[in-house]
Amino acid sequence: MSEAFSEKIEFPLKVTHNITEKKSTRLLHIHDNGFELLFFIAGKVTYFYETSIYTMQPGDILLVPPDTIHGYQTHEDSYYERIPLHIQRNLMLSLSTEKTSLLDAFQDPEHRIVHLSKPEMNQFIYYTDTIIKLNEEKPYGYDILTHAYLLILLLIVNTAYRNTYSTAKDISPAVIRNALDYINAHLTDNLTVQSIADELGISSSRLSHLFKEHTGSSVWNYVMVKRLLLARALLMEGKAVIDACYESGFRDYSHFNKAFSKTFHIAPGRFLKEQHLAETV
Repeated sequence: MSEAFSEKIEFPLKVTHNITEKKSTRLLHIHDNGFELLFFIAGKVTYFYETSIYTMQPGDILLVPPDTIHGYQTHEDSYYERIPLHIQRNLMLSLSTEKTSLLDAFQDPEHRIVHLSKPEMNQFIYYTDTIIKLNEEKPYGYDILTHAYLLILLLIVNTAYRNTYSTAKDISPAVIRNALDYINAHLTDNLTVQSIADELGISSSRLSHLFKEHTGSSVWNYVMVKRLLLARALLMEGKAVIDACYESGFRDYSHFNKAFSKTFHIAPGRFLKEQHLAETV
């Protein structure tokens, strides 16, 4: 069964300023209905993002589009400060204009992290903290001000995307990169942890240990989530549930049904029905 999960963004916009001082792991997850901007301020943390592992620097922003597997883990009890923004898809789409697309920074798979200068960092923190305060106190016009500040934040991010890239590099060990590449190239094959380990020339126990250490996830969990995302994409194309099951690499329909329902909080049959209903509206 999948350990990762789909986390819906419940509000059009959610902004928090978080500080933790304990070792922690954020399970791998996706947002199927929105975008996340993770602004890193301080700490000793590694982020897993699809097929890469990053150690970020103060001022870096991780840009997470919908349906992107991500998570983090701290490796010791230490100060960790960040500001995550979660923005529903419909809100993000409504903010761009014909002349200015605010989605550009999210659509470049080669540059997942942008870096803010010190003045931009100060601006970002000021505007996000102001949004948080506005939505706590709810003064007259707070919704309009929130919208205005969000536009400014997204302009800051997209301007930084055009002007400079973060120096953050993928720090995945070769064995992890090779494992991820092999999994994604053979996702619908009859994979096992042992078959992946054999391909890499190491023991399955060694592979499992390294994968968990560096990604915060088990090997099989990653395989499952990638297959479930593929199955959902096939359902969105109109594939029958049974076809989506087997074409995404599952061998057992009952297991697929349970894993899909647990991860996406909806049965695949119901998901397909809702897709059909949406298309006829």
